[in-house]
Amino acid sequence: MTSLDGNFVESVRLPKAEKKEMRVLDREEQSRLIAAARLAPEPAAFGIIFDLFTGLRIGELCGLRWRNVNMEDHSIRVCETRNRLPNFDDTIETSTSVRTVESTKTSSSRRTVYMTDSLYRDFQQYMNIQLSIKKQYPSYNPDGYVFCQENGDPYEPRTYEDLFKRCVRQAGIKDANFHALRPAPAGPATGPKDDHGVVRQLHHGSK
Repeated sequence: MTSLDGNFVESVRLPKAEKKEMRVLDREEQSRLIAAARLAPEPAAFGIIFDLFTGLRIGELCGLRWRNVNMEDHSIRVCETRNRLPNFDDTIETSTSVRTVESTKTSSSRRTVYMTDSLYRDFQQYMNIQLSIKKQYPSYNPDGYVFCQENGDPYEPRTYEDLFKRCVRQAGIKDANFHALRPAPAGPATGPKDDHGVVRQLHHGSK
C-alpha cells in the first residue's frame, strides 16, 4: 500500500455552503401587510409602512428621533441605532441593556433618506397623533422617539419585531422577519421623490 505524503485531511476542500436567499415580500403581500398595520391598535405600527418606503434596519427605526426629522424637505437623518448591547459595568446586574448609540457600522450607515409624497402625508398624520398625545400627557415620550410604545417608552428591536410578527399574522401572509421589508440595494436618492419614483436608500447593504 502506498503511503500518502503530508496530511491528507488538509488537502480536502469542503464545498462552500450556499447563501440562503433573503425572503422579500411581493407586491400583494406588501399591500396586505400595509392594511394590517393600519388596523393595528398600536400607532407605532405605522413604522412598518414607513420602513417599506425607507428600508431602515429595525435598530435604526427604533432609534429614530424627531430631532433627526426634517419636515421641510421631507427627509430623515439616519444617524442613531437602538440595540441590545453588553454591559461592562459591574454595578449593573443584567448582562445586556438596550441603548441608542450613534450609527457606526459603516460610514454609509449615517445617511439622509427622503420620503415619497404619499408617505410624507401619512407621516404628517402620524406626527399629529403623537403631538395630540403629548399635549394631553406632557411627560409622554420624553426622549422624542418617532416610533414609541403606547406608554411613551422607546421600543427595543426585539419588541418591535413582535409587533411586526403580529401584523404579518393578521395579514395572513407567509411568515417573514423584518428583513423582508428591505429589498436589494438601490441607487442613492439625491432629493425628494414622488410616488412614481420610489427610491429606497439602502447603501448599507444586507447583513
